[in-house]
Amino acid sequence: MARRVEELLALREGSTVDFKSDASSPKNIVKDFVAFSNSAGGSILIGVDDDRNIIGLDDPQRTEEAIAKAIYGSTEPQQSPRISVLTQDEKEVVLVEAQYFQGIEPLKLERGGQRIVYERVGSNSMPVTDEVRLEQIKRERRGLSGFDQLAAPGAAVDDLDMEVIVSAFGARDIEIDESKLESHELAKRENDKLVPTYAGILLFGKDPNRFLPDAYWRGIRYLGSDKGGDALDSAEWKGMSLLRGVDEVERFIARNTGTAQTIPGAARRDIPHFEPSLLREILHNAVAHADFSSQGQNLNVSIFSDHMLVDSPGKLPSGMSFRALEEGVSLARNRAIMNILHSIGYVEKHGTVYAKARAVAKEGYPMPGWDEPGPLVRVTLKPHPKAAPDGRAPRRLQKEDRAGEILAILAQGERSAAEIAKSVGITPRQLQRLLKDLEGSERVETNGAPRNSPNLRYRLPSARQ
Repeated sequence: MARRVEELLALREGSTVDFKSDASSPKNIVKDFVAFSNSAGGSILIGVDDDRNIIGLDDPQRTEEAIAKAIYGSTEPQQSPRISVLTQDEKEVVLVEAQYFQGIEPLKLERGGQRIVYERVGSNSMPVTDEVRLEQIKRERRGLSGFDQLAAPGAAVDDLDMEVIVSAFGARDIEIDESKLESHELAKRENDKLVPTYAGILLFGKDPNRFLPDAYWRGIRYLGSDKGGDALDSAEWKGMSLLRGVDEVERFIARNTGTAQTIPGAARRDIPHFEPSLLREILHNAVAHADFSSQGQNLNVSIFSDHMLVDSPGKLPSGMSFRALEEGVSLARNRAIMNILHSIGYVEKHGTVYAKARAVAKEGYPMPGWDEPGPLVRVTLKPHPKAAPDGRAPRRLQKEDRAGEILAILAQGERSAAEIAKSVGITPRQLQRLLKDLEGSERVETNGAPRNSPNLRYRLPSARQ
């Protein structure tokens, strides 16, 4: 058990660990116990200060009895916790262990006639006061349909881009049409009418933000190693499916990072700062695990001089921990989204991202870090050591770089100026200058609509009908 104490002291307070100097506030210990039980389990070590120094307890047996009584008398349903008195460095501490509570309803703290649900958010135990979040927890516990499997109110099949759906599934030799949308959970039948699910709207919707205003990607590139530096580049991709958003995010990352050069023998090889296949799976996993029922949070990528953050809104699903992630256990919040991504080949299997990260680490890439710094899941990636940035700003994109991005977008079909500006992440004024140059060099043309018409579209000359 002394080894167990050492393992806990090696960790920081977070989603599964909490330290207390004493038990003078048993209510806070009960609150942490309930929060751990509703999240993924956890350990409370008493007799340790905030700096993880062991200060010990004068009467550990009395502390053990007081905590057991407080937890049993304040939980609904009543819980008998596992509590141990341990000796470390000739000082005695008390260890309270909370297992994940398996009930179909979350564990509650009973206080003043109220029954309150707590969950662990980063290193804090927070009451669940939002009814939408509480309902999400209950759905997860009961094994009911996740939020992504629900029909999107007000949506119709016409809100789905069937051409993209057919193409995506066809690339995996899966035939699909409107009649098969239901079997792939892209839609469900309600009152004899086929209604797109949130999964269908998010992955293949023509404009997902009509139904979920906060479900979009944002990206920002900072000058230094923290947010105190200037923002060198930024973009957000509203009004497009999250799958297309991943493509745009990858383009954004590519233009804001570089490659390292190594010379094994006589052959030169370019190494991306971040391994592309792992990065893509992390981005798709961010979509599969995001809590889209929450409001005011987006999918975010933040690039710094020495690392990158990928943030997905929402905590880990109830019962899931980062240790389970390392062991290959998968508990996707959005099961329909994950199954669709697997079907179309965007992710290999459930629970493989950590294994892929270990494989990539053999190529010299640092292992990513997963944590929960609040009501979100964050992945921290560091570049290949041979690509370690020197803190300088990345090369500013030249006009021709932006032109190349515009041409790549138009290669996929006609686009309006607003759609192009959103994809490239530049202002309408900047875009108009570029489009004027591209039209002058006959690399881009319009569809013939008047310049001030909302029907004006741009295309490649080869796209003439």
